[in-house]
Amino acid sequence: MHTNIGKYEFAKLFSHRDDFTLDALGALYEHFEEEESETGESKLIDAIEICSDWSEYDSPFECVSDYLTKDSFIDLFIDFMNDDDALQIACLKWISERTTVLELFNCGRIVIRDN
Repeated sequence: MHTNIGKYEFAKLFSHRDDFTLDALGALYEHFEEEESETGESKLIDAIEICSDWSEYDSPFECVSDYLTKDSFIDLFIDFMNDDDALQIACLKWISERTTVLELFNCGRIVIRDN
């Protein structure tokens, strides 16, 4: 049995968890709707699976910091260390080359698909 849900119902599925902000849930909902439009296939929504497959970060810098050692980070991003905006852009580019990234506009946060 399948049912269509809206953004509110989607967010409500996560009300007992604190994995994502409302902005992140909105971005995930829109991403899944876009996937359905592109593939023509319905998406089965499993909140536990989504929480396992996706992560939200305060910034691209925070995300990259979780994946790289300090030395590796410095080696890759030394040229951007004195310019926070350039560093965030470089980190976002690095992440985007490796996985799906959803940018949460006006707040600098991102949601990534964990691989």
